[in-house]
Amino acid sequence: RPSLTRDEVPGDGNCQYHAVSMQTHLYGREGHARLRQNVADHVQEHSEYFLPWFAGARRMGKLGVWVRKV
Repeated sequence: RPSLTRDEVPGDGNCQYHAVSMQTHLYGREGHARLRQNVADHVQEHSEYFLPWFAGARRMGKLGVWVRKV
C-alpha cells in the first residue's frame, strides 16, 4: 500500500486533480493538468458509460473549471 500524505491543495477549480496528482508517482506534484486532460479524454471516449452519472464531460478538460457531480 503506498504511503499517502496530507497536503494543502490550491482552491483554483483543479483541487481534485491537484490532490490526486500529488499522491501518485505517475503524474507527480505538478501533473494535475495532464491528469485532468487524460481523465476528460477517457470520459469523452467512453461517454456512453459515464453519461448517466456525469453530463459535464466537455467542461472537465478545461483547467480551472469546477465540475460537480463527478
